[in-house]
Amino acid sequence: MELNGFDIFLILFVSGYTLILAVFSIGFLFYRPAGFGRQKDFVSVLVAARDEEEHIGACIQHLLRQTYPRDRFEIIIIDDRSTDKTSSLVKSYQEKYNAIRLITVTELSPHMAPKKHALNEGIKAAKGDIIVCTDADCRPEENWLTAMVSTFDPGVGMVVGYSPIEPKRTYSIFENFIALDSLALASVAAASSAFGKTITATGRSLAYRKKAFDEVGGFSRIAHVVSGDDDLLLGLVRQTHWDIRYCLGEKTLAGTDPPPSFGKFVNQKIRQASKGRYYGYKMIAGLTLFYVFNLMMITYVPMKMLVSDTLTHVLFYAMVWAIKLSGDFLLLTVGAFRFGRWRYLMFYPVVALLHPLYISVFGAWGFFGKFQWKDTVQNRLIKSGIS
Repeated sequence: MELNGFDIFLILFVSGYTLILAVFSIGFLFYRPAGFGRQKDFVSVLVAARDEEEHIGACIQHLLRQTYPRDRFEIIIIDDRSTDKTSSLVKSYQEKYNAIRLITVTELSPHMAPKKHALNEGIKAAKGDIIVCTDADCRPEENWLTAMVSTFDPGVGMVVGYSPIEPKRTYSIFENFIALDSLALASVAAASSAFGKTITATGRSLAYRKKAFDEVGGFSRIAHVVSGDDDLLLGLVRQTHWDIRYCLGEKTLAGTDPPPSFGKFVNQKIRQASKGRYYGYKMIAGLTLFYVFNLMMITYVPMKMLVSDTLTHVLFYAMVWAIKLSGDFLLLTVGAFRFGRWRYLMFYPVVALLHPLYISVFGAWGFFGKFQWKDTVQNRLIKSGIS
């Protein structure tokens, strides 16, 4: 069989890709979870909320159930220009619990994206040396805060946690697709952390030292990017002397629900993909190759299989698919084991076939398209202000 340049790229990329996933899987399998010793650090938990009356009450209740000493943390809710009852609901909890503080943001910042501006206001008011962030629609388990803080030692500047997207409908392909994608990203983050090179993070479960945040200039270097208060900030911390760890342990997750509609899911993924151009050059190069590979898997490979006149050609392209799927499944299996999310794997056959299309579509759409942040339509980036 004669191979052309595209075929050589496919086999080289899929071989390297699967080898990396195999190494990641082994590292993740033996990665040690956080301990649960009593901590002395005073901690500030930040929740940026805009029109979250449906979720903020449950979020606060879960934060109040944390096993971390109640006198060692505060809960700061930043009401970011809400037009619903978010503020009044937070105030009703304030009357009962001294640990809860409310900060109200009334105007957009001309220099900083909305969520970053809200978080920045909360960080400025925070009393804690450690900032722990989650979203208003998340439900942190009781050991979440203890585990996140326990993962810090003197050399650690940032801790990343897992925030699973939990399907509401057990057999929904759409919701389980989202859940499995979330598991895959968390597995990559945790596995890369095992080698001291944390790749990605989510703002739904993220903690950092205020000292590390100040050292990188806060959000100033990424202020114009609409998204990225999580992994772009991680990229800045990664350039310093601070270590970055991943938090694992029992009852340490900060679960959330899937987007309520396909349209909101599309908007969310475009927003997340839009920050890709601001990653470091090594990450951009890797993601570009990954994108090209997935694009070829849904265009070039099917076309070649259809027009091939020999069984050898068909088997070659089937082998490429098989190698890719085995690497993906290996990492997801380890992730399902470490995070206790076995049930997601029953949807893997469907997700595996859709994933290259998903990567190809949203990768391009995130770079060229527009998306909506709450009630504001945004372009890929903010230049002179916020539209």
